[in-house]
This record gives sequence, structure tokens and C-alpha cells, in this order.
Amino acid sequence: MIDEKRIADFFAELVSIDSPSLEEREMADTLKIKFAEIGVTFTEDHTQEQTGSNAGNLFARIPGSLAGAPVLFAAHMDTVEPAKGKKAVSHEDGTVTSDGTTVLGADDLAGVTVIYEAVRHLIETKTPHRPIEILISVGEELYCKGANAFDYSQVQAKEAYVLDLSGAIGAAAYAAPTLVSFAAKIQGKAAHAGFHPEDGINSIQRPPTQSHSFRRATWMKAPLPTSEKSAAAPVPTSFRKAA
Repeated sequence: MIDEKRIADFFAELVSIDSPSLEEREMADTLKIKFAEIGVTFTEDHTQEQTGSNAGNLFARIPGSLAGAPVLFAAHMDTVEPAKGKKAVSHEDGTVTSDGTTVLGADDLAGVTVIYEAVRHLIETKTPHRPIEILISVGEELYCKGANAFDYSQVQAKEAYVLDLSGAIGAAAYAAPTLVSFAAKIQGKAAHAGFHPEDGINSIQRPPTQSHSFRRATWMKAPLPTSEKSAAAPVPTSFRKAA
């Protein structure tokens, strides 16, 4: 049986740790200790120079008792602001919120908690499983700084689950909106307002009138399913595991 109280207590402990983006040192140290207590050793990389964080990404590999390729579970340890002095407040209806002065940090400490409890349950119950890899990154809330700096040559898994999405239990998403930032320099063209106004180019008015010309589809395309069953199906933004 999954120990719900243990889950709630572990989550509350993580929430109590300040871990805003790029200030994840205490969280990283705590996770290394907690996972080590259940027999999982994290390796911390040295990506601080690239990310600007005071901690590195955490990666671990757990041998499996079943044949098959490893499966990767990922989450991130940083939270958005305001994140200093967070507290998990449990309510009678079973919900958990912050005290209203900060964020709760469920994004993504809930994901970290799920990975921890699932792995602990497998170890304690000696449940057979494939090899497992775990990646917990820093700076995710700042355009995935930690994930972008991580050396993926360490990863053997070809199948991964990122636990960083709200929704119904059993649901998952493999396509989602993204964000693209860019800088543009607009050069206008001077013209005499009385003689040849039509030759001028207004650099202030031009960007809004030209914004339609950007082709979003050329920036990023989500990969289509490759299985025979799903190849002909439209790509949904989420799906529910069949009962």
C-alpha cells in the first residue's frame, strides 16, 4: 500500500525548503540525503557556470530486476517566486495550499515527491521493475536552464516521463504550447512628408502590421506518434490511460 501520510509529510518537508530558481542548493542537498536513505545515490553535475545556479542537476540510475531498457523519470527542484518561507497547509477536504503569502511550490515539488515515493515503494516491496533513471533539474522556471545544460550522454533510457503537469491521474501530455523569445531590429526609412511620404517606412507602425508573417510552425514542431496504431491519428494535447 502507498503510504499517503508519508507522501504528505515528505511533500511538506520539501515545501518548507526555499528553492527559488538558481537558489536550489539546500534542496539539492536534501534530496541527495533523502534518496540515499532509501539506497539511491544521486550524482550532481557541475553546470553552475552555465546555469547561474548554486546547485547542479541531480541524476541517478537504479538497477532493474527485469530485462528491458531503462525508463527515465524527471522533475525539477526549483519553484517560482514568491518562494521564501513556504508552508504547506493541509485542509479537511484533503487539499493542500500555501498560507497565502507565497506559492506552494507543487510545481514541481509534487513531481519530486511522486518519484521519491514510487521508487521507495518499489524498493521496500521488492517489486520487480526495469532499470530506472532519475533526473531532477535546476532552473526549469527560467527557460529550462538546468535541463539545457545537462549532459544527456549519461542517459540510457529511450522512454521518459516528466512529472510536471497538473490534471487527472492517469493522464499525460506529449504536445503542449511553448514559448519563443526573440529580438528584432526595425530600420525605418526617412522621407519628406510633403513631397514623397509614400517612400517612408514607419519603424513603429511596421512591426504590428507584419507580425502575421511570422510562421510559428517553423519554430517548433511536436513529433508525431510513430506506432502503427497512432501514426494515422491526429496529435492530441493529452491522453488518458485506458482502464
